[in-house]
Amino acid sequence: MTSLREYFAQIVREKSPTAVLGLGMSGVQAALFLRRCGVPVTAYDDATREQFLGRANGTQNLTELEDAGVSVCFAPSQSDFSSYHPQLGLISPGVPFDAWHVQLLRDNGVPVSNDLELGLALTERPYVLVTGSNGKTTTSCLLHHIL
Repeated sequence: MTSLREYFAQIVREKSPTAVLGLGMSGVQAALFLRRCGVPVTAYDDATREQFLGRANGTQNLTELEDAGVSVCFAPSQSDFSSYHPQLGLISPGVPFDAWHVQLLRDNGVPVSNDLELGLALTERPYVLVTGSNGKTTTSCLLHHIL
């Protein structure tokens, strides 16, 4: 069985098409990162183009995505989504795991992951994760000063 690290490295090495679901901050950055690696990316967001442009930094984000060569599909229908055959699906934090497009990827045997797993799998540096409901900022600042 291939490890997640090996699978992500293969996606980047082979320039395999990838779908990014959700264009919040992390989805935009994941799509841009993959494009910098030469991976073809189609990004999907449930908002219409007008709604997306109305978001904070929406115009800037769309310009960056398009300039990087990311194909962007707004308010996709099932037929829009079904016409693309990615080898990997990356879900942004705001996209529910039971969303129809996530389920469609899974039904088609496409591995589904997220931006955090991608970053951790591809880094060769040590890392520390801080999670929880309370105290993340304090703990992160303390770790920053210690390390």
